[in-house]
Amino acid sequence: ISTGDIEFGPAFEPDGKTVYFSKGSPGLKRVSWILVSRFVDGAWKTPEVASFSGRYSDIDPTLSPDGKKLFFASTRPTEGTAPRPDFDLWVVEKTPGGWGEPHNLGTPVNSPGMETTTSVTANGTLYFSSGGREGGRPGRRLFRSRLVQGRYEEVEPLPAPIDGGEEDSNQWVSPDGSVLIYSSRRS
Repeated sequence: ISTGDIEFGPAFEPDGKTVYFSKGSPGLKRVSWILVSRFVDGAWKTPEVASFSGRYSDIDPTLSPDGKKLFFASTRPTEGTAPRPDFDLWVVEKTPGGWGEPHNLGTPVNSPGMETTTSVTANGTLYFSSGGREGGRPGRRLFRSRLVQGRYEEVEPLPAPIDGGEEDSNQWVSPDGSVLIYSSRRS
């Protein structure tokens, strides 16, 4: 699984035998894809590009606690074929035949800014980092949006003391929402 390229952001299926992760391409034109590897007969198999990835930059895979949804950030377009200049959040659902087609989470989750690094609780509350949201401060900040009757509610920034005022991201939230671990650039 590990090579000389950039690999980051592992997300394991609930049984721990399948891992999804981001892998950066070598060379000057950097692009990332989401790869998948399975643990079979006591060893991890050679990773393959996930069925829904490989055309645009896709990063930061996160599985829902039940393993039925995979959230990720992508530069894939919502209109036309040209990649976006920034990342939006997307979700893909597991079907009996594998992963379905990715769907952009739209507003209010996505904004003209950049959304990345998702984490989700068992009740569907989505935690993510965003930079450049309207009314936001410089750097990335942590937000959440609650899932109510199948729709994401208005996004709310996480308050101090969680909000460090500079750069907060790469969060993980426990399935019951009682623990939040994240990186922060604060004194």
